[in-house]
Amino acid sequence: LAETFDSANVYTVKGVFTAVPMRYNIHEDYFEFKNKDVTYILDPALNIERVDFRNFSFVVEKSEAGGKMKLGFFVLLASGEVTLLAKKNVSYREPQPVKAMEEAKPGRYTKKDDEYLFRIEKGQLTEISSIKKMIESFPERQNKLKEFVNRENISKKEEDLIKLVQYYNSL
Repeated sequence: LAETFDSANVYTVKGVFTAVPMRYNIHEDYFEFKNKDVTYILDPALNIERVDFRNFSFVVEKSEAGGKMKLGFFVLLASGEVTLLAKKNVSYREPQPVKAMEEAKPGRYTKKDDEYLFRIEKGQLTEISSIKKMIESFPERQNKLKEFVNRENISKKEEDLIKLVQYYNSL
């Protein structure tokens, strides 16, 4: 997310750690933090309640990846009866060796679109594949949500998803 270490606050079950120099490694899904010029790794764990880093609040959640449940860091976008989260994503292109008439190409990371997920109360995380499918998850309030989506011209953009979840939580 950033090459440089920035000040972050880490909220855990054991207390709050303030002004910790940190950076988030999207590819590996962990935070790196410095303590006395030594860099350590903060893996996602259930004892971490929240990490406030830059303009983001990261929370630890269980999600399915490759058929297995694993812990990961997610950006908290909206909370209430329904929680909206974003998963930061990058892809890595391996370095390419020198070829005839071409220079070698170094490996590089490419930012991918964020993945958006929601959870109803304490249920499982569900990826948002479309607004229509998301609304189907709320049978008792489908009509109000459909009206809101049409009236506000809601799409799968982050700010629209936040509006939709905040609206749902206000009902």
